[in-house]
Amino acid sequence: MRETDAIETLNALSAALSRGGADWLVREVSAAVQEGRSQEKIKVRRSRGRPRLHPVQDDEAERGQAREYTRSLPYSPQEQLALLTDAIRGVFADSASLNEALVAENERVTFQSEGRFAEEETFVINQASVTHHLEAKNRVTKLLAELLEGSEQ
Repeated sequence: MRETDAIETLNALSAALSRGGADWLVREVSAAVQEGRSQEKIKVRRSRGRPRLHPVQDDEAERGQAREYTRSLPYSPQEQLALLTDAIRGVFADSASLNEALVAENERVTFQSEGRFAEEETFVINQASVTHHLEAKNRVTKLLAELLEGSEQ
């Protein structure tokens, strides 16, 4: 996938998620992107510029002359898009499997919301909702595959 296609797809997907109320997911992925990937340690050696007057041991010579720093490597637009699509898949897969485990153990689970966070005061997780959630996960997975395939052409 070309860099410009990845950027366009990333922007469109981020905007769609924000409009759909999942801007928290976009913020989480953006924070990970800002941190960069796999920080690597680098050693910076300085020479003091003046010779030593007496012989020194190897470990003594190293002291004070090298500093170790870490740096992060930026993500490419293609990697950023992969992070976002993986996060979307993960949200659906994790919540679907959690709901499935809850229903397997309890048959039915009723949640009471605090009202200000949800449109309904209560919601129920049962076998029908688990099936619906798994179907939604499969649809999202398929849509993401089509989106990524379409942006590669």
